[in-house]
Amino acid sequence: MVYILKKFIVVFFICAVIAVVGYVMTRDALFDESVAQESESLPLGYTLEKYTVIETTNIACKEHEECITSAEYLVRSNCPYTSLCLEKKCTVVCPQYVGE
Repeated sequence: MVYILKKFIVVFFICAVIAVVGYVMTRDALFDESVAQESESLPLGYTLEKYTVIETTNIACKEHEECITSAEYLVRSNCPYTSLCLEKKCTVVCPQYVGE
């Protein structure tokens, strides 16, 4: 009986690890896809693969599409500011310029 219980615990642990790894890989893939789509709307030479965080708001989010960049940042000409959902908060970022 103890042997069966130990075997069950090992199998359960392995399944849990596989589930967590699958979740993390899926989450990262979705984040990368979302950032890639957002990068397409940036001016030539800018990328969201690297960025500088400008402001983290108190607005809760689950996806990048839920975050709206305020006009306060959009009218500035020193950076093509955009907003991303980072750590479940809408965050204003300045994409890095990588050249053409």
